[in-house]
Amino acid sequence: MGIADQVAVLHPYISQGRSHYIAFSKKKGHEALAKLFSDTMAAFKQTPQYSELLLKYGLEAE
Repeated sequence: MGIADQVAVLHPYISQGRSHYIAFSKKKGHEALAKLFSDTMAAFKQTPQYSELLLKYGLEAE
C-alpha cells in the first residue's frame, strides 16, 4: 500500500492486559475501513485459530 513509512511499531508487541485497542484516523473516508476491520475481527474471534493464538500467548478470551 506504500504506507510503511507512516506506521509506528509499538513495544511491547502484545499487551499483558485484557484491553486491546486499534484506532483509525478520524480523517474522512476511513469509516468503511474501520467497519470492515471490526466485522472481520469479530468473525476471526469466532475461529479456532483465534483460540489457538490466545492459548499460545497465555491470554484469556474476553
